[in-house]
Amino acid sequence: MIKKLLIIPALTFLCILCASAQQRGLATYYSHRLHGVRMSDGTRYHRDSLTCAHKDYPLGTILKVRNVNNDKEVYVKVTDRGPYGRGKIIDLSYAAAREIGIISQGIASVEVEEAKVRPPFLIPDNNLVQLRLRDPLTGEYLSYSDMKARNEKRLAAKTERMARAAIKIKRPQPRYRILQGSLSAKSK
Repeated sequence: MIKKLLIIPALTFLCILCASAQQRGLATYYSHRLHGVRMSDGTRYHRDSLTCAHKDYPLGTILKVRNVNNDKEVYVKVTDRGPYGRGKIIDLSYAAAREIGIISQGIASVEVEEAKVRPPFLIPDNNLVQLRLRDPLTGEYLSYSDMKARNEKRLAAKTERMARAAIKIKRPQPRYRILQGSLSAKSK
């Protein structure tokens, strides 16, 4: 009997957690006037970034937002707090709103849940492509680290040559002023 009494609250708690894992409500998107304004996490809002404002999820959380009407999905990062209007659960950036097709309506019914897998647009750091830069002096292509090392070596060689070719500078002789007329404090 005691086990049954303990199981009922545990199941209730799990149901509440499952229900809160996915929210349904209205989504809006940011105005163009906010472009460049600082968000709650300290970054500046850019209308072409995939970001959002949410009241409950921690800043930096990746959310999956699905438009209920057309089943389009977008992954966004929580960078701000809000919206505070009745029935609205999320404010999307302009790019995210365009991805799920709510630009023409301005408001749409969506489902929001925390992304359980790594979004497809986030590439692991160890798989980044090496950027190849062209050396203007030799014309060959080098990786960023090789180019940086080569430029530091060239700069060290230049400063060493400049130190060896130090020129002795003669100090100018002091100049004296010669004043004409009387130097009395009395006026005539």
